[in-house]
Amino acid sequence: MGTFSTGYARSQFVGPETSEDPLRMMMADSYRLEKTTAIDALLWRGQIGKAKTTNIFRRARRLVVEARKCSDNIGVLDAFLGEYALSSEEGVILMCLTEVLLRIPDDDTRDRMIRDKLENAGW
Repeated sequence: MGTFSTGYARSQFVGPETSEDPLRMMMADSYRLEKTTAIDALLWRGQIGKAKTTNIFRRARRLVVEARKCSDNIGVLDAFLGEYALSSEEGVILMCLTEVLLRIPDDDTRDRMIRDKLENAGW
């Protein structure tokens, strides 16, 4: 973790009981940090380099090319999505259900949620 120079003494904001905690030290060093300095530091930390960027681009391109090869074959899921568009009540229910199911850890709760959401729709 990096630190920032703000012109404030760390002792003003960090008590002796927390002075050894690296996260608290960084927070104290960042107190009232100029916005542009903070953004520059975050952008610098987020850089992944040319090699990784190139690898990401190549992989994304390969995935798109493969997906386009398969797009001629309309599968069951595509037909299902065509039947229940997001502009319909059922489509909205399915989208909400999908988002909820991603967050539910156990099968029993998932089954109850599916039953609850699907029983009132006009399928």
